[in-house]
Amino acid sequence: MRKLLLATALPLALVATVLAAGAELSADAMRDAEDTLRSLDSNVSLKHPKALAEAEELRGFFRQVEGHYAARGDAARGVELARASQQHASAVAGAVRAGDFDAAQDALDQLTRSCKACHEVYKNKSPLAQKTSQLEFGRWMRVIDQRSVSVQRHIAAQHAAAAQADARVLEDLYARMERYFVHEYPAADAQQVSHAGRVQAASIPALLAAQDYVGAARAARSIAQACNDCHDPHKPFR
Repeated sequence: MRKLLLATALPLALVATVLAAGAELSADAMRDAEDTLRSLDSNVSLKHPKALAEAEELRGFFRQVEGHYAARGDAARGVELARASQQHASAVAGAVRAGDFDAAQDALDQLTRSCKACHEVYKNKSPLAQKTSQLEFGRWMRVIDQRSVSVQRHIAAQHAAAAQADARVLEDLYARMERYFVHEYPAADAQQVSHAGRVQAASIPALLAAQDYVGAARAARSIAQACNDCHDPHKPFR
């Protein structure tokens, strides 16, 4: 559950916070930060050394956020939380550098709490706080159903590039589902399924790069099973 809260709350909270602060930091920059946060969570879970560069990138980003709030002159809380986020990102980087991924996870938990605190203050001012439409949610589910089948087919045929493309789409969609089941349609079991699906999807490209088709197939089957387990109780638009 601890990792679930990080994976779901952190990206949207960060984006909402900075967009609410003003226009100096672009929406594109916010989306880039969201992507980096999502990737960092996956790489800490997978104990991948790439997490180091991502944590350092985020530390620099939060430094920009601090400067943005400081320039406003009326956002002391934003400055405080941006500084805390820098410290937590630095702690993640230090732990990854030392090979201590348990400590890296603990630091990510601290970062989550900072972001959730900002989210409570700024979420209603962000255009990204708007509700997901029924049409958009339905599209996510259809694409997940399609890609969870095609990724297995491509792995079985050892078409690595196609399978990696499927896996990246699945990783992105499961990240969106995580946020949805936290912020818009709260359901703890569906949050967990979405998180597990995202982590499994994130593992497939690296497994295929290592030519571990057995491991990749196992991860793809886990994704398909998660779809089946979640679909009936949590398809909210029938």
